[in-house]
Amino acid sequence: MKFFVPGDPVPKQSFRYSRTGGYTDPRVKAWQSTVGFYAELANVKPLTGSVKVSLSFLLKDRRRRDLDNLSKAILDSLNGIAYLDDKQVVDLHIVKALSKDPGVVIEIEEAK
Repeated sequence: MKFFVPGDPVPKQSFRYSRTGGYTDPRVKAWQSTVGFYAELANVKPLTGSVKVSLSFLLKDRRRRDLDNLSKAILDSLNGIAYLDDKQVVDLHIVKALSKDPGVVIEIEEAK
């Protein structure tokens, strides 16, 4: 399965606590919803075994973004869509590059 999600990728920082409980940045929630939407548009179905994931982040500028935080947002958003749980991911490839058309190319397949 391979699909593209347009937009400026948003990194998912560590979970934060507030007086009212846990907090996730609304920008992260919106980005994760967008990723899920495009996965469903691409007719992605959940795999049940071990999974290999390749993520190619296309960024519009040179602002510093940690690859692990960028990938965390994607992997979490695909829970229940591309796989049952992101703990199934046993092989993960991540790259980032500059592009005039920001987004992320996501490739998912069964691990061999």
